[in-house]
Amino acid sequence: ADFVKAMSVTESACAHAVAARSKASAQKFAESHGIKKVHDSYEALVNDPDIDVVYIGSVADTHYKLAKMCLEAKKPTLVEKPLALNYDEAKLLVDLAREQDVFFMEGMWSRFFPAMKKARSIVDAGGIGDIVCVQGDFGWNTKDCTPDDRMWNPLSGGMSYDIAMYLAMLGQVGYRGATVKNVHAVCPNKRNGMDQTILANVFFDKPDDLVGSLQMFVTGQANTEERTMIQGTRGRITITPPAHTPSNISVNYDTGRGESRQEFHDYPLPDDSWAQWNYPRSIGFAYQIQEVNECIQHDLKESEHFTLDDSLQLAYIMDEILEQIGHEGWMEDKEKRNAAKNA
Repeated sequence: ADFVKAMSVTESACAHAVAARSKASAQKFAESHGIKKVHDSYEALVNDPDIDVVYIGSVADTHYKLAKMCLEAKKPTLVEKPLALNYDEAKLLVDLAREQDVFFMEGMWSRFFPAMKKARSIVDAGGIGDIVCVQGDFGWNTKDCTPDDRMWNPLSGGMSYDIAMYLAMLGQVGYRGATVKNVHAVCPNKRNGMDQTILANVFFDKPDDLVGSLQMFVTGQANTEERTMIQGTRGRITITPPAHTPSNISVNYDTGRGESRQEFHDYPLPDDSWAQWNYPRSIGFAYQIQEVNECIQHDLKESEHFTLDDSLQLAYIMDEILEQIGHEGWMEDKEKRNAAKNA
C-alpha cells in the first residue's frame, strides 16, 4: 500500500493493474488505491502487454516463484527484499535475468535515498580514505506484534530477514566491490522460535591486503537509535537516524593533529502529510520507483546504484548469518534443497 502511494509523487509511473492470491483481495486493494485493472491470477498480470514493470510485494517465501515467472516471460521486475530466501535461489534468478536480458532489481529502497547516494559517492571518491569499519544498529520492539505478523512466519520471520539485511546492505556502502572474507554471527535469544537479537561481524577483503569490518547489532527487544558510522583512515561519515531511510548525513574530515572539519548534507524527504502510511518515511519509496523508471527508459538491465552482484553478495552474507544463528526456516529449507540435489 505504501509503495503505491509513493508512486503518485514520481514522474512517469502509475499502478496499472494488480493481482493477489485471491481476486477478492486484489479487488479490495484496487478500489482502495484507484487501480483500474484487476487480474484473476499472477500469470494473467505477468502476461498483460500493457504492463511495463512488475513489482512483487508479496510475502518473502513467494518471491522466488513469482520472480521466476516474470523473468521467464521477459517482464522487467522489481522484487521486494529479500530477492529470495537463500543464495542458491537468488543466484538462479540473477542468472535467469541475465540470460533473458531483462531488467531485474531487488527492492533495497534504502540505497536510493539521496543521503545514501551522497555517502556512497564520498566513500567512492576516497573522501575519508580507506574504510576500516562500518558500525550500525537497528532494533524495534516486537512485543506488540500479533500472532499472524510476518515476524513469526516460520520460513521468513525473525529480525534477520526483516531488518538485518539493512545493516548488511549498509556495509556494502562502505565496502563497494570488496569480497566478503568471513562472517561471524550469534543469536543469544529467540522468541516463538524466531531470532530476536543478532550480533554479527562481517569482514571484507580489500586491495593491498587491507581488511575492513562491518559490526551489526540487531534486536527485537527495543527501539534503538538506528545510526550508522562509516570510519575511514582520513575521516568518518555518520548516517543519522533512521539510517535505513536517511535524510541527512554528517562528514568529519581529519585535518591533522587530532582536529577535524565537519560538513552536513541535508536531503529532506518529500511532503507525506497528504496520506496515511503504514510505516514512517515510506514516501521514500519514490526514490526507488524513480530509479526503476530511469533504468527502463535507458534500457538498462540493472541499476548501477544497487547491482545484481550487490544482491548476490547480500544473499551470501545473509546465508552465513542464518546458518550460524540456526534460523529454523532456513535450516529446514537447506535440508530440502540438499535432498533435492542428492535425489
